Amino acid sequence: MNIFSITLLQSKLLKGALSRGPQKLLFALFFVMAAGIQAQNSGNAGPLQWQYDKETKKLTISGQGAIPDYEEDAQPWAPFAREIKTAEVGEGVTMIGDNAFTYSLKMEKISLPKTLTEIGYHAFYSCQKLASVSIPATVKKIGDRAFQECFELKEIEVDENNANYSSLDGVLYNKKETLLIRYPAGKDEDFTIPNTVTTIGDDAFSDCEALLHVTIPNSVTRIGDYAFYKCVGLEEISIPASVTSIGDGALAGCSSLMGIVVDDKNSTYASDEGILYSKDKTRLIQYPAGKDETDILVPEGVKVIGLGAFVSTINLKNVILPDGLTTIEEDAFADGEALQTVVIPASVTRIDNRAFFASEELLTAKIPEGIERIGDDVFNSCKAMTSIIIPQSLKSIGRSAFEYCVSLGSITLPAGVTSIGPKAFEGCFLLKTLVAQMPDPDRVMLGDDVFRHVPKDNTKNTFCQLYVPEGSKQKYEAAAQWKDFAPNILEGLPLGIRPLENERPMRKSGIYRLDGVRCQGSLQQLPAGIYIVNGKKVAKK
Repeated sequence: MNIFSITLLQSKLLKGALSRGPQKLLFALFFVMAAGIQAQNSGNAGPLQWQYDKETKKLTISGQGAIPDYEEDAQPWAPFAREIKTAEVGEGVTMIGDNAFTYSLKMEKISLPKTLTEIGYHAFYSCQKLASVSIPATVKKIGDRAFQECFELKEIEVDENNANYSSLDGVLYNKKETLLIRYPAGKDEDFTIPNTVTTIGDDAFSDCEALLHVTIPNSVTRIGDYAFYKCVGLEEISIPASVTSIGDGALAGCSSLMGIVVDDKNSTYASDEGILYSKDKTRLIQYPAGKDETDILVPEGVKVIGLGAFVSTINLKNVILPDGLTTIEEDAFADGEALQTVVIPASVTRIDNRAFFASEELLTAKIPEGIERIGDDVFNSCKAMTSIIIPQSLKSIGRSAFEYCVSLGSITLPAGVTSIGPKAFEGCFLLKTLVAQMPDPDRVMLGDDVFRHVPKDNTKNTFCQLYVPEGSKQKYEAAAQWKDFAPNILEGLPLGIRPLENERPMRKSGIYRLDGVRCQGSLQQLPAGIYIVNGKKVAKK
């Protein structure tokens, strides 16, 4: 049996069996092997028929009608997807459905019929060896991300008689060539966008790892969502005066990007020290992920840290956000490779989903008073984080908010918390102290597996003790999920932990590092970095 033929269902069966002992595992292995042996190399796909030749590694689809939409890895030929080298879609097929050829990692060639009218979402997603594709004249619609992560794709050719699409030098456009739809990921290192183009489409250049330089003409007015996402070779980009709209994450994840330059005449956007802002500089849109600096003091006046603004930074370690900032949007500091400290001011009232997701070096966090919700996955996989201060104002904790914060040792939940989402603390393996100040656990809505894999067995070397308000122990011992901490449910507070108070004013005198350690000597004697000097943030260069 080819191990790569194991289906998603079989994989899940094996994972479940591993936790239930050797007899269950042997049974599961037998099932998986039997399923692999019986895997069919032909069958139906909606009204169509398919056949896979294991010798030639060719997939043939024939008949009249549409290839249905599928979830990833759910196509009937999924057991062979990772070995298919060629595919032939026969005449009579009218549509290639969503995810039809997703993860056909070795597919080098595909032929499409003249009867084809539609190509679905993710149709060829991650066909990593596909070198070229020819779009027939009959195609009226190509779904989003159809050719995403096709890393060796060098050209997309369109029949000249197609009324909806065109190609120029292997690049896919709409018929009038005003919309650039897709630049093949394996194409040239340097590209100048034609001056007929007014819109760079969503995901148009995303995952183009080979692209080093791109020139945007003055004809372009809109850059779509994730247009240059993960163009990891791109070092600098210039935004002309004509651009009035830049979509979410358009320049996110560009790990070599050192600077973004905006034409001074642009009326919508501005740049300062290579960082992209709104024209009035109240919104920080994109910090180049490859910048050399380890510290940044975000300028006064910035009110919003935009979606993915600091995502996947390489060198950045310390960030001080300005007083007056109100919002940290989704993915703002996600996947920061070196990020250790982010100082969040008291003015912040909203921290959106995944704001610090997978910033594995983040050491600690203090959420300001006034925040009522910690969103989904906000600190998920912040593996170095040992402590967090949660405000008394908090009412809701989102799904997986602290999942796999594997170094977190203690946390205090304030009395006003009314809901905790599924898997909020799953995988907090070193959590030893959980203080729940809510007087009645039955009034706290819990999602599934909130405390899964938090150590609760006091026969082991490490286990978590749950501290609850005086007089509430019996309620917690009877409440779903909370009762799993018994017999380690205690009333009162552990030694060394005081009741949460509203944050106190910062000490005004002296010079401090971002981690709160007082510095000796004058500012002139200290190395370059960001310091708190007499209560104010100062960047020394």
